[in-house]
Amino acid sequence: AVVSTQSTGDVRNYFKLLKSLQDNPIAAKGAKLQWDVTRSTQDYLCELGADGCAAFNMYVAEEDLEEGNINCDETPENAACVRARELLGSGNSLSDREIRDGLVSDADTIFRENHGNTLILDAIRIALIDLICANESEEVCDFWWSYQQAAETWENSVQEGSQRKV
Repeated sequence: AVVSTQSTGDVRNYFKLLKSLQDNPIAAKGAKLQWDVTRSTQDYLCELGADGCAAFNMYVAEEDLEEGNINCDETPENAACVRARELLGSGNSLSDREIRDGLVSDADTIFRENHGNTLILDAIRIALIDLICANESEEVCDFWWSYQQAAETWENSVQEGSQRKV
């Protein structure tokens, strides 16, 4: 039998995107704008009970861990760690890395099943990049268009998934 499984490529590509934001302080204002819009989108979808709500909850939970520099191995009772484990339906058995990878992997799976949300996010991200480019330096603009290309790579890896025989 062939079973569709989560590729580690999409998780790696997601974390490459986060690292590129962390390594480029010039992107800080744009990154905040992107995450503010992501959180507002999450609120909206969850209020509607839309399919993408769970995925947004997971991406935002991982971002909360990242932004707060929270290590769930060191602080398992931290509210963000507790929330992340609840979203994954796991107890305290998962390591910090397993929590982060699990959040992204599960969210990616939801997006793979609901391709429409990815297309909407693309349009939102491109509109925000246009806004950033209209108001910031060429260097910042160039970074964001490069980021957009990396985001498309991640999204393609999410949509492709992987196949393995069992």
